[in-house]
Amino acid sequence: MDLLNARRVQEAEVHFRTSLSLCPKFTNSHFGLTQALVNQRKVAEAIESMRAGTENDPDNFFGFLNLGMMLHQTSRHAEAVQSLDRAMELNPSDTDVRGALAAARKALALSGGRSGGGSS
Repeated sequence: MDLLNARRVQEAEVHFRTSLSLCPKFTNSHFGLTQALVNQRKVAEAIESMRAGTENDPDNFFGFLNLGMMLHQTSRHAEAVQSLDRAMELNPSDTDVRGALAAARKALALSGGRSGGGSS
């Protein structure tokens, strides 16, 4: 994460990808890669990296919260609600997840139950 803190995100991306090639189930590398990709505005890739991280660690509250928020921001509201529901199951008292889930549900209702395709 030091490379991310130093704003050397492209170099960080390479290191996280290398780490994942050696240990594909290392959740922290998925989450670090996600941050590097978001910092480079590679949102679609970031979502897939975060999704892989949550698949590897299905009890990671922050993974599901961040995935849900990214999905909501890209108008993929149905997917966002699913992810945020899981985050809510993991930590029902968290106010951030409550607010994000309410916003995603509202957006989904306003869209008539349709999610956008999301773009990066």
